[in-house]
Amino acid sequence: KELSSSLLTPEKLRYTFSRNKAHFQRFLEVPPEVAKAPYFKKWTEEVYKPLPQDPMGIAFLRLASHFRDNYRVGYEAQKNNVDSLESFVDKARYGHCEYFATASVLFLRSIGIPSRIVLGYRGGGYNEVSQVLEVREANAHAWVEAYIPNQGWLSFDPTPVTIRPTQSSLASVVVLYFAAAKFWLQRYLVDYDSETQAKLFKELRTSTYLTSDRGTSSSFAGRYKVRLLLLCAGLLGLGFFVWKRKPWRSQGELPSYYREFRKAIKRVGFERHQTETFSQFHHRLKSTKRFSSTLEELDQALERDLYAFEKTSPQLQRALKAAVRQKRLWR
Repeated sequence: KELSSSLLTPEKLRYTFSRNKAHFQRFLEVPPEVAKAPYFKKWTEEVYKPLPQDPMGIAFLRLASHFRDNYRVGYEAQKNNVDSLESFVDKARYGHCEYFATASVLFLRSIGIPSRIVLGYRGGGYNEVSQVLEVREANAHAWVEAYIPNQGWLSFDPTPVTIRPTQSSLASVVVLYFAAAKFWLQRYLVDYDSETQAKLFKELRTSTYLTSDRGTSSSFAGRYKVRLLLLCAGLLGLGFFVWKRKPWRSQGELPSYYREFRKAIKRVGFERHQTETFSQFHHRLKSTKRFSSTLEELDQALERDLYAFEKTSPQLQRALKAAVRQKRLWR
C-alpha cells in the first residue's frame, strides 16, 4: 500500500539517486546480458512502460497485477533448454517465489528503482496445543525490498497468493499433538539443565494432582503433568508409526532420502551451512564437479517435497535413496 501510494515520478527519483549514486548503484544494476536481451525488453514493456508524469507507485501495481493475471505459482522443475529467467518471464510463466522476486528486482531496477531480494520466512501456523507459532521449511519465502526516498526500504511481495489444500480434521489434530510433543520434549527435557530436570521429575512423582488449582505444594508438577502425559502418549504414538514403517512426516520435515543423503555427504566432507538455502548448497556441490546429474534430480525432488502440493512419487524416493546408498550421486 505504501509503495503503490508513492507520488514520486521517475524524473524526481533519478534526481534523488543521482545525489547518492555510489550508495545506490549496486541496487540498480542489471546484468548486461539480461538488459540487452530482446525477451527482457519485450517483457518489461508488456508489464509497464513508465511515462514522465506517472507516479512511481503505478509500477508496483502493474507488476503485481501482471503476475496475478498471467502467471502460475508452482515448484515443478522447468524441463527445457531455455535460460531459466527467459523461460519464466516469456515462455513457461510458471515458478516459485524466487523466480517472481528475481524478475521483479530486475524489472524495478530497469526503470530506475533501487531494489533487492530478501530471503526469509513468511507466516507459520499457531499450535493451540503447545501454544507456540511453528515456522517450518515450507514457510521459506523470497520477496522484494524497494527503496523509496523519505520512507526507506519497503517490502513488496510479487508472488501471487495461492490457496493450499486443508487437511482433514483428524489429520490436523494428530499433526498438532505430534508437533506439540516434539516441542515439549525439546523444551522441557533436552533444553533443561540436569538440576531442573531432576526437580521436574521429583515433583511429578510425588504429586497426585492433575491441575495446579488443587494445592500449592504441587503447583510446579500440576503445571506440567498434563503436558508430560500428552508428551508420553505422543511419543508412544510416534514409536508405533515408526515401527509400522508408515510414510509419516510432518509438513516441512526433510524426507527420508534427503536425510540419508545428508548423512552420506557429511562423511565425505560436505555439510550445508546455516546461512545456505538447499538450492545454494546443491549449487555449491555441483561446482565441485564431483557429483553426477542425479544430484539435479534429488534437488528437484526435495524442492517438490518441501514446497509443492504434489509430492515426489514413492518409486522415485526409493530410487534416490538407493542412489545415495550406492554412492551413485558422486563420481
